[in-house]
Order: sequence, then C-alpha cells, then structure tokens
Amino acid sequence: MDDWTTLPLERSGRRPLYQQIKEAVAAAIEAGSLPPLTRLPPTRALAHQLGVDRVTVVTAYNELAAEGYISAHVGRGSFVLDRATAGREGLASPPPSLRAPADWTAHNLNREMMRLARRPDIISFAPGMPATDLLPVDAYRLALNTVLRRDGPEVLQYGLIEGYPPLLAAIATELAGMGMRVEPDQLLITSGTEQALALVLRTLLHPGDTVLIEQPTYALVLDVLAGTGVVIQPVPCDENGVIPEALPDLIARCRPRLLYLTPTFQNPTGACMPLARRHHLLALAAEHDLFLLEDDVYAHLWLDAPPPPSLRALDPSDHVIYTNGYSKCLLPGARIGYLLAPARLHGLLAAAHQTLDISASELHQRALETYLGEGRFASHLTRLRGAYRQRRQAMLEALAEEMPAGATWTRPGGGLYCWLQLPVDGPSATTVYVHALDTGVAFAPGRLSFPLAAMGTGGSHHARLNFTLHPPTVTAAGIHRLARAWRQAAGET
Repeated sequence: MDDWTTLPLERSGRRPLYQQIKEAVAAAIEAGSLPPLTRLPPTRALAHQLGVDRVTVVTAYNELAAEGYISAHVGRGSFVLDRATAGREGLASPPPSLRAPADWTAHNLNREMMRLARRPDIISFAPGMPATDLLPVDAYRLALNTVLRRDGPEVLQYGLIEGYPPLLAAIATELAGMGMRVEPDQLLITSGTEQALALVLRTLLHPGDTVLIEQPTYALVLDVLAGTGVVIQPVPCDENGVIPEALPDLIARCRPRLLYLTPTFQNPTGACMPLARRHHLLALAAEHDLFLLEDDVYAHLWLDAPPPPSLRALDPSDHVIYTNGYSKCLLPGARIGYLLAPARLHGLLAAAHQTLDISASELHQRALETYLGEGRFASHLTRLRGAYRQRRQAMLEALAEEMPAGATWTRPGGGLYCWLQLPVDGPSATTVYVHALDTGVAFAPGRLSFPLAAMGTGGSHHARLNFTLHPPTVTAAGIHRLARAWRQAAGET
C-alpha cells in the first residue's frame, strides 16, 4: 500500500474510526497488498496523513496485534506478521516453537501489573497475588522474632540447598493430611512454586521436545519455555479443565515428554477438574508413560467445598511431579515453594537443584516452620476463605450489573481469578486495557495465556480478574470503571 490516504474512512460517527482503520489494514494484509514483514507507518505519521487523533491509530494497531496481524516493536515500529494470513486461509500450521520471547512477554506484563497495583489511583485486578490486607502480619512477626531469638545469626547464613529439615518434615505432615504419604527427604524446597516449575521444565525438556500445556495456561510458564527450543502443544480444555479424550491423538502425534496443568482452580480460568476426570487422566498417563506436572498452588483456596484429592494423591503409578507452595495463600514475599517428584526423577532434579536454584531464605524457612508448628495456618485459611467469599460475590454482582450484553464470566469455586469474556463483536481486551488505565483500573489481558496467541485470536477478548485483592466496595468501583473503559473503546461514550 503506497498511499495510506486512500484508506476508506466514514466519518459520520456511526462506526469508530479505529475499527475502520483496523479492518482496512487487515483486509490489505489478507489480500497481499501488505506482504509479511512490511513496516507500517508510525502511529503519529499515519494519524497526520488520515487526519485523526494518534490514539485512534494506536488503538487500531493494538487491535491488529491482538488478532495476530502485526507485531509491534518498541523503537523499531510495527510489522506485518509472516503468519498473519495463514490461519485465515485455513492452512495447517505446526505448533509454535518458542525460540524467542515476544516483545510483550508475561514477565514484562507481570512487572507492569505489580507496579500498577501500587499506584493509589489504579484499582488493579491484574496481579496473581493474595490480598495484602489479609496477610497475617502480627502472627508472622511473632514467628520471625521467635526464630531470631532462638537461633541468632545462624538464620542469616546460607541454608541446605534441599531445604530446612524441620520445614521439610512439617510439609510432609501437611501433605499426609492431603492424602500423600511422603518422607521429608523426598521433598525439595524451592524459591517459590514458579522456580519449582522452571526447575522441572528446564531439566526434563530439551530442544525439539514437545510439552503439552493447557489452553489457556499460566502465562509465566510460556516465558520459562521461551528461547529453549521446546515445542508447546496446547491441549483443549473446557469448564472442567483438560479434556482427557483429546490426549491419545496428541500423544500419538507429538510424543510429548510431559503435560503441565493446574487441575485445581486453574490460572487463569478458575476451573477445577472433577474426580472422575482426574482418574481418567492418570490412567492415560500410566498407559502412555507420560509425566504430569501438577501445579497445586491454589489447593488451599477453596471457597465452596474442598476440591478433589490432588493428582499426586490419586497417582497409583508414580507419574505425577507435584509442585506447591505458600505464595498464594500466606507469604508471597517469602517465596517458599516445594517439589515432590517421582522416585525415578528425584535424583536428577535434586542434582539440577544444586545449580539452577538459589535456596529460599533460611530465615523465612525457619519462620514458616515455626508458624506452621504453632497451628496458626488453619485459622488463617478459615479467615481468608470467609473474606474471599465476600469479595467473589461482590465481583460477580458488579459484573452482572455493569458488563455489556454478550459478556460472560466464570463463577470460580476457589483460587484467585474470575475469567471474563468481553463481547466478541466489540473491542479486544488489549484495546480495552489501554482505555482502562485512563479510567483508573487494570486487569490481565487474556491473550498472553494462550500458547497460540501470536498466531491467532486466542484470548483476544478475555480478561483475568483477581477477585480477592480489594474489599467489596472497591471491587464494585473497579468493575464500574472497567465497564466505562469498554464503552469508550467501543465508541459508545
């Protein structure tokens, strides 16, 4: 396209200008007038040529990026993607190999979400963290003081790489109450559950290997795999999580090393896998000798009824690699997680743990063991669940009151997240996000949770909302702002 001033724009106000620009550029890409790797005009220059506000062009480009037509690079410009037309012509495309992280990565977005969460003018539903105002500050301070008085400067030294032995014993006791018979020396303490996941993925997977992953999934796992040469293969999911019937064909075609999943209150959807499906999945794992990497970090956060036993508790064939921790329910800043591997993998992962992970803080490990030993954890969880039920209800009521026609959302039975789908005939979540910041609210755009997001429209109209972060009145105000942002993005205000 040589002359951008020929873009057909109807300025009557009946249709938003950004939508018209987006559709015209998308049509040019599909027709081949804008071939792959074509550099689009800078937003300021195109706005000048078309006689529109720069925000209008920025919004159009955001929509095009969200739908997989273009890729924006800070400092270099926006370019037509070389796969943009393939999906729309019905051409078969192989699963993506994450050999280089996207410019907009989950890591960078997570950093931005944490920054926004600290701004007093922003009501943020974005971070994947528990409510700050409900953390047990006084009780944990007592545990810290007890450890410092009892153990002195020893707590400031390096600790054993596998973890503080009394804490390992305390975790083994807790797991026994969850149906898992575990010896303390089978466990590895890690600096957070995310580090446990990274340890497994980077140790067991090699370039060219295939890993099965839920779609949508925990976005930071995609970042862990970025640049490794590992091929990700999404697994279809429904409201109950991974669909076992989809696995035999995927296993036969892809020969995966493992399947990563969060069967209990999944991130981002909040789905909880029922007991029968868990047994079905374990039978398939045993039949095909497939390892299941179970992320059980939300198991403590049930709100309506306790979830089914973990895959690890039900596993008769030792195919489950189990990860959990205390970041989502008790001590996010301490970053204490743990890993329980099948016997045949324990030695390999323990050896890798020596070089790939810096052990969690010795002080916090000892304080956590003291806190657990005093029996305070159960009462903390009871208080947390009561508050979270109220906050979940406040968000569900506000969504019902404020969201536009065509929007849908989940009612999670636990965890931290409500999964919102905006009307598919309206602006994308990425576009709404830009307007949301202006109205004083933030959320996590859904497309980063989709392994195929760079090649299609997966998650383009989804948003992850953490319903636990704010008291009910603040939550209601935030959802009101979000609805106003959607109306602005849709050109209704």
